[in-house]
Amino acid sequence: MRSYRKLFRGVTYYIFGILLLFGALALFGRNFVGLIVVTATLLIWVSGYNYLKSQKNYAFLVSFLMVNLFWLPLLYRTYERVVFINENGGFERADGYGSPLAFLIGMTFEQIFFIPLTLLFISGVVVILSKGKNK
Repeated sequence: MRSYRKLFRGVTYYIFGILLLFGALALFGRNFVGLIVVTATLLIWVSGYNYLKSQKNYAFLVSFLMVNLFWLPLLYRTYERVVFINENGGFERADGYGSPLAFLIGMTFEQIFFIPLTLLFISGVVVILSKGKNK
């Protein structure tokens, strides 16, 4: 559990830094919808981290469910991209419609969050499995 909290703290700092960058870009680009999304995501994530730090009864469960809230859509999106590559043999459709560069940029931005959240998800599963062994 302690390693999960440390990893959660590290992922929180990482996400905080990335979201500050995205927030600044949204602010300078006058993208107020993007700024609202970044702010809401940041508030949800930091409040989940603060709740985990409190070590209350359900703090781990709440934090793990929050990780899943962000991780599962990214998992689905990554799965869709892999299927697309397998079906089309590359980063664009067979008819040439689409942009391989846009595909790669979109996938890169998704993976910026997906990889650390996957590590956190695996760590949470290990905590759950270790609690099951101790019973």
